[in-house]
Amino acid sequence: MTVVRKAQFLGKSAIRKGLYYHASLFGAHSRRFRRERAYILSYHSIGAENDPCFRSIGASISVARKAFERQMAYLAERYRVVSLDALLAFLSTGRAEYDDDRPLLALTFDDGYRDNYERAYPVLRRHGLTATFFLTVDCIGGDHALWQMRLRDTILNGGTGTLVIDGLAPLGLKTLKEKYQALKIIGRHLIAVPREVREETIRCLQEQTGVGNEKMLAAAMLNWEQVREMQRGGMTFGSHTLSHPSLPYIPEEEAWQEISRSKAIIEQQLDAPVLHFCYPNPTGKKNFNQRLRSMLRKAGYESAVTSQNGYVVPGDDTLEMRRKGINRGHGTLPDFYFQIEEEAIRDTWKQRRLG
Repeated sequence: MTVVRKAQFLGKSAIRKGLYYHASLFGAHSRRFRRERAYILSYHSIGAENDPCFRSIGASISVARKAFERQMAYLAERYRVVSLDALLAFLSTGRAEYDDDRPLLALTFDDGYRDNYERAYPVLRRHGLTATFFLTVDCIGGDHALWQMRLRDTILNGGTGTLVIDGLAPLGLKTLKEKYQALKIIGRHLIAVPREVREETIRCLQEQTGVGNEKMLAAAMLNWEQVREMQRGGMTFGSHTLSHPSLPYIPEEEAWQEISRSKAIIEQQLDAPVLHFCYPNPTGKKNFNQRLRSMLRKAGYESAVTSQNGYVVPGDDTLEMRRKGINRGHGTLPDFYFQIEEEAIRDTWKQRRLG
């Protein structure tokens, strides 16, 4: 697609989404399809471009503070924002315990970034909303950030030399395009190795590039006192494992430790049961399977969310719940609305064509 044709396509898409959004303000699409399903939204970072860790976290998983404020104000008016516990009750019974015509929606945040406390939490409190935060436990209040953050920092802020990694061909870093290609190749390589090998590889890369901003990156994560303050303010916390691996690709015993020990540590820190889990998805591959679901049941989890796009309906497997990922590309309200309601819009038009 040429640049001109792409611009024309994006322009038409923006107009279409704008029309759908403004029509929805007047109730112009079927409530039936919205009332019989519920939504789980997935956020990561509420970022600022002048934050020194912004590039290492990744713009693709960051939402600007002003956009987030608009989104929460919109949700508070147009949806019944509930806890994951309440959403599970709806999935179990098919009934929402509210005399309210708005569809149910739960908010979730992955990874455990400090900006969730500094930027998201005040907005949630201001609008009377609750959310579940999935913590990568070994990164909370410690000396380590997510391994993906450390990898991005090492590659993107390094020089223009060549990287040498066991098991991979040499990787050039002359251009930004080559750096992002190296990130992709190395990331896919590291999901399939034990944690100790992954850590040693990152240390080796830091030595080769001369980049290793460990303290700065660790400071981008939550600490336990912030987590406890958010808990007192009505927020819920779940596990996102210890170290954010791709669970289907690591040894079974290591996966069990990631699932069970993370739960035990959060429960000890918060003196509350941890019932909800989030499968990490560091490289975009399918991040769950039947073996992992069995481990979650054994560990005592009641729900688990995936990175698979979609909504949830009564009868769905609560250890394999779909979500709607929200990122920087959904900064306008029409884009945000369409990301949530795309299927309902299509179902409405299909119903009208048929009848």
